[in-house]
Amino acid sequence: MALLQIGMFSFWSGVALAPRLLLDRREFVCPIRKGFKLFFVSGMAVIYGVTFALTREARFLAGIGSVVFVFVLMNFFYLKYFLALRQRGQML
Repeated sequence: MALLQIGMFSFWSGVALAPRLLLDRREFVCPIRKGFKLFFVSGMAVIYGVTFALTREARFLAGIGSVVFVFVLMNFFYLKYFLALRQRGQML
């Protein structure tokens, strides 16, 4: 259950922070934004690939697991974004 809760937290943090990161056009955010875009597109490809590659019976659990995995890893980019903002004294 804890893993599912971590996944839900990560999903909702993505709902709140991904648009902020993607719309921030400051120069120091550019490398973080580019990496995030690449990871996000790759992550969605992994989610769909894993989900549709498996049998009908295994799709649900594999789909949930892959979503949790990708969204938890996206927290890395949010942390980098916050640290970059903090370093420049420009917190949200």
